[in-house]
Amino acid sequence: MTTILIVDDEAGTLLLLQSLLKSNGYAVKTAGDGASALEIVKAGGIDITVTDLRMEPMDGMALFREIRKVTNLMPVIILTGYASIGTAIDAMKSGVFDYLTKPFKVDDMLVSQARVRAGRPPERGERCRKARHAHARRAPRHRGEEGCGGGGAGGHRHDNGGCPIARRDRQEGTTP
Repeated sequence: MTTILIVDDEAGTLLLLQSLLKSNGYAVKTAGDGASALEIVKAGGIDITVTDLRMEPMDGMALFREIRKVTNLMPVIILTGYASIGTAIDAMKSGVFDYLTKPFKVDDMLVSQARVRAGRPPERGERCRKARHAHARRAPRHRGEEGCGGGGAGGHRHDNGGCPIARRDRQEGTTP
């Protein structure tokens, strides 16, 4: 059975995710902060970590970096209510397995877990959709501008360079 560590400083989110994942056949451990989570990871037995991005004193990206010092093999999924294109890009480029925004759809969480089990990270187009969704939620007035969330004449396109993540991948030479 796959064991998932959920890390969030909001008790309600911990309980919701714990219930959702347990009812779908996962074993679940929880931690209310990054330091506690890191101790659980070091103790072993965790297959996947799902962590909130904004926590104190150790945020989700700092926890991700600390987990990488312990193991390079554990998939880490970032879950955040404070999404932006920048954080999505940085997280995915750093090696985070997936990036989900709160409020999340149950199906998105379960699909992400299934991808981990199948060893299939989100494809570039899916990363772009996630970043676009995060940006559109934070800056709805900009939805029609080039590459920032679709709609309007300058919508989000993958075929002609309108996608900011695809464009950045090409510039950095990391296009899959």
